[in-house]
Amino acid sequence: MAAPQGPGPNAASPPGCGRGQPAGADWPVGREGGRLGRARRWLGAAAEGAGRAGMAGAALSAVPAVQIDGHGVFKYVLLRVRGGAAHRDIVRGHGWAEYHGEGRGPRGGCRGPTRLRRGPARLRRGPRAPRSLPAADLFERTAEELARHGLSCECLGGGRLAHRPEERKIHVYGYSVGFGRADHAVTTEKLKAEYPDYEITWADEGY
Repeated sequence: MAAPQGPGPNAASPPGCGRGQPAGADWPVGREGGRLGRARRWLGAAAEGAGRAGMAGAALSAVPAVQIDGHGVFKYVLLRVRGGAAHRDIVRGHGWAEYHGEGRGPRGGCRGPTRLRRGPARLRRGPRAPRSLPAADLFERTAEELARHGLSCECLGGGRLAHRPEERKIHVYGYSVGFGRADHAVTTEKLKAEYPDYEITWADEGY
């Protein structure tokens, strides 16, 4: 009896096979330049990016919307904080900023992708904002804290807050020499959410 004959030289190869390539080797495992290697790298990069975005989103949501002194009249800034593609606006106001502008007290430093803003135009500056502007100190201190959590920020403007806790009142007014006037209406809404039992008013007049 004749021995069984193998496929002839013109017989069709199984799908996905080439010369010297076994059946089912459409995605060659372990070959760095193959499609499987590229797919794995793409999936790894996508997962890493999603992880970073998730961490930035969690850090952004944890940032307090309002931090101001408990009483008195002091400078404030309205900041836009960014974490990945998302952002939120926050209010920071403290009396110590009045003195930092004269070079006293701890010095903050803004690092990373922070931006200063004067009116409608954004101005990129060096690693430190001007020391002569109290609002710049508020911005610097906050930007430094946010950068430690992978967040960046820009200043949308500033002004003053008159906080009278004994009367349960806060008045928002004025402007920042360095950053211009903040949208006091936005600031007022942020304050109302934080102090729902307060009477909160605002005006563009004054410094």
